[in-house]
Amino acid sequence: MTYNDLISKLHSYSRIIVSGPQRSGTTYTAFILSQDLDYKHIDEQEFGTHTTEGFINVLSQENIVVQCPAVSHVLDQIQSQNTIILWMDRDNEDIAKSEDRIDWHPHWFNVEKNKYRTIYGDEVDKFERNSLMKKHYWNVQKQNLKTDYLDIPYSILKETKGYISKTQRKNFGVKQIQL
Repeated sequence: MTYNDLISKLHSYSRIIVSGPQRSGTTYTAFILSQDLDYKHIDEQEFGTHTTEGFINVLSQENIVVQCPAVSHVLDQIQSQNTIILWMDRDNEDIAKSEDRIDWHPHWFNVEKNKYRTIYGDEVDKFERNSLMKKHYWNVQKQNLKTDYLDIPYSILKETKGYISKTQRKNFGVKQIQL
């Protein structure tokens, strides 16, 4: 699938949820999709990054693109019509390097792990990194989704008009998406 194919497909949905492990490209993907679709962009900070209730509440809106890696543990609870979940699939090593560059790991990984612990118990302790845990449980979750979904390879972002290469992003801040 090309980026243009993705845009064509997404026009039939009024709610687009962009999730995946933190540092997998959700911020940029939600931003660029909202521009290219002419939909409202909703960053996770607008509904309270880690609040399930705030996330569910924004889904009452239409023509939105919601960036939400911090609530990926509840994606299987979504029942909104005309909704699709886009799961960002980026290389685990690249995610780990990005986490380490901004000092995200281990503090925020423990926050994420505790969310999944409420669902899956101490099994979560077998994971050394957030992306490994989230990808594992995404494969479990997507079997029970009540909405459509697509796994989106990170490489598709290279086809967007605002893509910035890895070497140019090496000093980016946490939510930075432009030079």
